[in-house]
Amino acid sequence: MRDYHIRRIENRVKASRRKGQGPSRITGFIKISKILVVLLVPIFLGVAAWRGYQRLLAHPYFQIKEVKVEGNERLSQEAIAKDLRLPPRASLLTINLARIGRNLRENPWIKVASLRRHPPSTLVVKVKERTPLAIFMAARPYLIGEEGVVLQELSWEELPDLPRLRAVASYVLSPGGRIATPDFSQAVELWQRLTVNSPLQGMELKEIALEGDGSFALNFGPGAPRLKLRSNGFDEQLERLAQTMALAGQSPEAYEYVDLRFQERVVLKPIKGEVRRVGQRR
Repeated sequence: MRDYHIRRIENRVKASRRKGQGPSRITGFIKISKILVVLLVPIFLGVAAWRGYQRLLAHPYFQIKEVKVEGNERLSQEAIAKDLRLPPRASLLTINLARIGRNLRENPWIKVASLRRHPPSTLVVKVKERTPLAIFMAARPYLIGEEGVVLQELSWEELPDLPRLRAVASYVLSPGGRIATPDFSQAVELWQRLTVNSPLQGMELKEIALEGDGSFALNFGPGAPRLKLRSNGFDEQLERLAQTMALAGQSPEAYEYVDLRFQERVVLKPIKGEVRRVGQRR
C-alpha cells in the first residue's frame, strides 16, 4: 500500500511538470540572462562612447596651432601667448579658459582679458591694456597705470614723458602691486590740470611730491618757488595764489616756496629775508 501511494505522488509531480506547472531552472536562467543583457549592454556602449570621446579630444586635429591676439598695443603677441602658460600639445576642446585667463591677468599690463575657441585649432585672446598714468619715484622709478597698479620698474636714465610723483619715503615696489593711497590719484588729477593751465606763467611743472599727510609739494624747477597745496579745494588754493602774488607785488621767482594749505592765510618764504604771512579775509 505504501509503495502504491509513493508511485501516485511521483506520477502527479511528473504530470504537473509536463503541464508547465512548478519551478523550472532553465526558465529562471533564461530570465536572469535577459536581465543581465539589458543591464550590461548600455554599460559597454557607454564605456565605448567615453573612450571614443577621449580619443576625439586628444586628436591632433584639435591641438592649438595658433594663438590670435586682439587689442594689444604695448605687449607683443608672443609675450601674451607666453603668459597663457599653455601645456604642451594643448587641445582646443579641453583647455580651461578661466584658468589660462587668470594666468594672463597676472601680467600687470593686462586690465581685461577674454578668450574664445575658434575651431579647429585657434585660440582667440582679446585684451585691454592698462594705460600708464605716472612715474612714481621711490627707491627706484616705477611706471604706474590705472588703479594705481605698478606696471614695471624704470631706469633713471630713460624716463617717459609722464607726470612724476615722488614718494615721501624710499621703498621698493614690485610689478603687479598697487599704490592704494587716495593722494596718488589726486596728484595725477592735479598734474593733468596744471599742465593745461600752469599757475606760474611760463613755468612747467616738473614734479609733485606726496608729503604723506595728504598734501602736495609742486616743483617747477630752478628759478621757481615750490607750491604747497592740500589735497582738496585745488581751484580755491590756486585762485588765492594769484591774489597773493598781486598783493605781494613780487614775481614768483622771488620766493623759495608758497604755502597755500591754510584756510585763512598764505605763507611765503622769500629766497632772501623772513617768512611772510599774507592773511585772506573770507
